[in-house]
Amino acid sequence: MLPWSAIVHRKGPAVPYVKCAPCRIRLHRDSPEVTLFDGLCPICGLELEPATELSELVGYRAFDLAQGDRSFETQPGSREQFVERPN
Repeated sequence: MLPWSAIVHRKGPAVPYVKCAPCRIRLHRDSPEVTLFDGLCPICGLELEPATELSELVGYRAFDLAQGDRSFETQPGSREQFVERPN
């Protein structure tokens, strides 16, 4: 097991993701989507920001054009489907 100081002060490769904070999406920095959209968010058009730590990406959705709009749909059985307006 690595000591905590080795984990905190590690000198490894940079995080391989870029993100759009307003849209809460992440993309691999070498993905074809980043190239296709010239480094801009495919949803809102703002410039994608490099992530410096993986912890920044917690809760961000992966964006993949191969998934189409399915990646942003509500999944069957998710909690949102069961929330209704009170009578």
